Parts: sequence; C-alpha cells; structure tokens
Amino acid sequence: MNRKEKLNILKVSLAKVVRELCNNKAPTTLAVEYGLSSSTMSQILQKKKDPQISTFIKISEALGKEPWVVMKMVMEGTPKGFKLTEE
Repeated sequence: MNRKEKLNILKVSLAKVVRELCNNKAPTTLAVEYGLSSSTMSQILQKKKDPQISTFIKISEALGKEPWVVMKMVMEGTPKGFKLTEE
C-alpha cells in the first residue's frame, strides 16, 4: 500500500470519528467556535483534506477530547492490520 492510499484511509477514518463525536451539533458550527474555517472542516469531512497538527488539535478541542484520544479512535477505525510505516 502506498503513502497516498494510507493517507486516504486515515482521512476516511477521521471524517467518521468527527461525525460520531459531534453530539448532534453541526461540525462546521463547532469548527467556527474553535477558530477553524467552516470550509476547512467541510473539506476534512469530505475527505478532501488532511489537517495540519494545529488543525487536528483544534478539532480535538472542539470535540471535547484530547488529541491522542481522537488519533486512537482514528487508528481504530482503519482496517485490521493497517500500519503507517513498515517495520
């Protein structure tokens, strides 16, 4: 699996996690409340953009979770045996 395919798997999983954690609040509304543009959040949810670490931290804050918790959820949402790096 190449880097682009791995990145796509992560983007799909992140979008799913964000939707799950929004607690009936529009993701774009949460984004604006935490200093993100609604277009950035929209692109992430549409799997068109992978966030920078600072954006990921803001998304985590908006969702009321520590960044490592959100990343763990993202990784748990990937296919069994998925690895970012080859060991």
